[in-house]
Amino acid sequence: MTKIDLLIIGAGGQIGSYFMLKLYSTEARLGALDLPQPVKALTTQELRIEKDVYYPDDKTVIPLGKIIANPKTLAPGEVAAYSTMALGQIGLADGAVIFVAVKAYDYAAVQDLIKEIAKPDSVITYLVNGLAPEEKALAGHKARGITNTLVRVVIMGGTDYELQEIGSHPVRLVRSGISEIVIGNWFEKKTPEFEQTLQRVKTLFPPQRLQVRAEFENSFRKDSFDKTLANLINPVSALIGCTCGEVIDNQLLRGLMTRIIEQGISVGRNLGLNLGNSEEIIQSRLKMYEDAGQQHLSSMGRDALLSALRGAMFRHENENIGIALVEKSTGVDTSLLRKVNSLLEQECAIYNQLQQKDIALARDFLLSYWRLNRLCCGLSPNMDYIISQYPTLPGYLERIKQDYTPKPLPSDPPAFLALLEENIHQIKPLHI
Repeated sequence: MTKIDLLIIGAGGQIGSYFMLKLYSTEARLGALDLPQPVKALTTQELRIEKDVYYPDDKTVIPLGKIIANPKTLAPGEVAAYSTMALGQIGLADGAVIFVAVKAYDYAAVQDLIKEIAKPDSVITYLVNGLAPEEKALAGHKARGITNTLVRVVIMGGTDYELQEIGSHPVRLVRSGISEIVIGNWFEKKTPEFEQTLQRVKTLFPPQRLQVRAEFENSFRKDSFDKTLANLINPVSALIGCTCGEVIDNQLLRGLMTRIIEQGISVGRNLGLNLGNSEEIIQSRLKMYEDAGQQHLSSMGRDALLSALRGAMFRHENENIGIALVEKSTGVDTSLLRKVNSLLEQECAIYNQLQQKDIALARDFLLSYWRLNRLCCGLSPNMDYIISQYPTLPGYLERIKQDYTPKPLPSDPPAFLALLEENIHQIKPLHI
């Protein structure tokens, strides 16, 4: 049986494809396990890796002929592509690293797979696009009795891929929008395996500036209603999705999304898109978001927020991306810390605006926002630490630090939206 050094779960997606290319360049024995969608259909044998994988700003290319489905042996330069029906054929080498590149709401299914295939010394590394849902991942592992070393790679910004023809050659193009990578150990004692993983990733992603596509999309696309919708959703969810997503109730969420989708339909029609029945569109999009759960709304807000942190809102690709590698135990590097500091100071202004309308809402907005963003950067959410870093902030922080209990937000969509629309202009790109 082939012994795999590096296994990527979710290799058919954007993040998974990007890391698969980078890991392929190490010449390690690489395996890819794609999760067909939806996740509940895990019994299927279908693999979605069906094109050559190519990174346009790199020489790395994985020809389709080198991606071998469920192999018993693996020649140099080949990648093993496993289906979920062939888990028994996956043999991991000692100290192998399992990379998890799936959405947070797929974790339960993935962790069942991990329990089945991981060895006692395997290192489990979560590749997370933005905010790391640490508690959910840890709880899933503990519930299954998985005691492996856990590592997180928080990716500030994402990747994108598309299927194209280059000449007569079908490829999957992978474009990087990664601006920062934060590596940390999830509240566990460091092990030699963790240190080894850290060094491997540092080798792949040295702290230097990478040249990627200079062009970026910053406008509505006439050929994609979903892109149009995302552009409308992001500025709103940047304010509430990433900040209070964990306490938004279903009524408010549904009312908010309905309003945004209605706006999207209007914009789409103005662009000349033939969208069909409005009510059917609204219901189908609502179902999509509800199926994904509140994590999905939070992730959209998170992506918009991280775009702002990079210095320009809604860029799908950014020029001259700088990658910073830091361990969680040492905090974040100076440039990222500067951005976070500026963001927090900016949110004080929003807080003051909200406080004039609803003190309780303002308090919960501020604390939820700060807590999630500090977790995103691998920092302690402890209020005492925050106050110690911002001694010049208004005295309300001192007054409320003992009362950090996020409460449900008002469930009246019209009233909340009115408040939101008054203050949405406060979310601005940060140029640090």
